[in-house]
Amino acid sequence: MTLVSGSQYVLSPLVMSSFVEIEERAYAPRLKSPFRCYGRLGNCYCFLVTSNGEPWVCIGPDWPFSLTLLSFLLAVGCAFVLLLAPMAPPSVQIPGALIITLAISCYLITALKNPGIALPQFLDPEVTPAFKCCARCGALTEENTFHCPDCNLCIRHYDHHCPLTGKCIGEGNILFFYAFLGSIFLFVVYLAVWGMFVVKPANA
Repeated sequence: MTLVSGSQYVLSPLVMSSFVEIEERAYAPRLKSPFRCYGRLGNCYCFLVTSNGEPWVCIGPDWPFSLTLLSFLLAVGCAFVLLLAPMAPPSVQIPGALIITLAISCYLITALKNPGIALPQFLDPEVTPAFKCCARCGALTEENTFHCPDCNLCIRHYDHHCPLTGKCIGEGNILFFYAFLGSIFLFVVYLAVWGMFVVKPANA
């Protein structure tokens, strides 16, 4: 491997194109502008790509599932506001509204945030690499970094590929994923309490 400028490597365009799909050189560093609006990396669509290639927003290949789940969450929120909330005083409505808002917000962040994509390294194909790289996407095979065949990318601290969020769960979005699951559990408990203390007394 040829080492240039500390930790930067040189990669021929031919090898780079075999590793990663790049549209309009979205992952080439830019000095004048800090962002590129759009680029594709592996099977994911990336937006607000910084000058060093890190995407802020990433939409995975299973985006139809995430769109369906988001629509369901919004429908549940609307049903709560229009049907359930009028049956109880504001002191009971507010916790439920906060839990639903938290669930939708955490889900959106999980579905849109960069999950921890390990970017391809710039390697010289004519020299034997000193570090092992993923043969599929060219990223360094660091500890806890695994290649997802669905996203066709290596994800740092990979947990699993979640079709319901449209992409992988990794170091970048796993906390928001757990917060989403926790808020869903809280909402189920809230509905159970609602049924015992609001619906039953009203029907008695």
